[in-house]
Amino acid sequence: MMNSRFWGKIAVLVAVCGWTLSAQAKYDGGSGTETEPFRISAVSDWQELMTTPADWASHFVLTGDLDLDGVLLSPVGSDTNKFTGVFDGNDYVIRNADVNAPHRNYVGLFGCLGTDGQIKNLGVEDISAIGRYWVGGLVGWNYWGIVSNCYSTGTISGGENVGGLVGENWCGTIGNCYSLGRVSGDENIGGLVGYNSLASGAIINSYSTGSAAGDRYVGGLAGTNGGTLSNCYSTASVGGNYFVGGLVGWNYQGAIGNCYSSGTVGGTGASVGGLVGSKYAGTVSSSFWDVDTSGWMTSAAGTPKTTAEMMTKSTFTDASWDFVGETVNGTEDIWAICEGTNYPRFVYQIPRGDIVCPDGVNSLDFAVLARYWHEADCAALNDCNGADIDLSGGVDFGDFGALAESWLTGL
Repeated sequence: MMNSRFWGKIAVLVAVCGWTLSAQAKYDGGSGTETEPFRISAVSDWQELMTTPADWASHFVLTGDLDLDGVLLSPVGSDTNKFTGVFDGNDYVIRNADVNAPHRNYVGLFGCLGTDGQIKNLGVEDISAIGRYWVGGLVGWNYWGIVSNCYSTGTISGGENVGGLVGENWCGTIGNCYSLGRVSGDENIGGLVGYNSLASGAIINSYSTGSAAGDRYVGGLAGTNGGTLSNCYSTASVGGNYFVGGLVGWNYQGAIGNCYSSGTVGGTGASVGGLVGSKYAGTVSSSFWDVDTSGWMTSAAGTPKTTAEMMTKSTFTDASWDFVGETVNGTEDIWAICEGTNYPRFVYQIPRGDIVCPDGVNSLDFAVLARYWHEADCAALNDCNGADIDLSGGVDFGDFGALAESWLTGL
């Protein structure tokens, strides 16, 4: 009786005084919708996401870099309750994540990404992920989801389906992504993706460096490919026993187009090749490997080239690759190259302020900037041969600031 009278008086006070009683705000604000995503700004926000499966279909945005060093972590999303929301990294970085679960499946910063789920614009640096099956630096299992504009660095290890970025890409899409990690395991081990699944699994405009090591089905980019690899490359060193390739260990009914590999390839058993270790079915077109750096003159598919040929633009444009400065092969301007010094790379890799070859922002770029300093008619001079970095029409302190911001990057 006393309890009901007490709360009755509280209700009267609320009504008379105009007070508002509301639940405690979740995360750092937001409502989890597309227009008002939950904001992740602190370690406590990530812990809340990690332990609140009811929110795994919501929208999230990262509002700053996050350091998870020393935090006890478990994957966001599981095989029975996948993450089907949208996580926008907003071009920020999550660092020092340690997901140590050697006896668990679906291990990564995100365990399982489900249908309509998206992870985009996120960097994951210095992650340590250890699991059993389906282990990735970002996602353990991508099931019909989309991963775009993401990267990972660190050490990834497990049993089967282990990748630097994604353990298995099952009918999902991975675009404009890369991995610089060290990946190891037993079967289906890839520098970027362990297993790119049948038919609908697509990896586009993506690359890997670092290393991939395992027993069988080991590739610099993907251990096994049953889907599509389009405009991809790997410079990762690769080592294994059976079905080992510089780009793909085993191409199982997959389609590979406009790809290359240049990393060292080591294999002690059967089916080892410079680009592809073994090809069961599928197609491989307009794709190359470096015979000098890989150590292999043979491959189950692809075209062998010397290092000099791999650093020559016409090698690729003659095979219909879309490069900056030509329109015969398309107008998307996917690739760029500094001939004679580097292999092709993606235009999105080129740092702002990298005006001239060779790759990287250095004194050579500064010299071009100085040459056109205070030039005011850049539109008529091919943007002052690139010195008008901000495309303002002239070369001034805006361009100097852009160059300084990228100084010594991309070398």
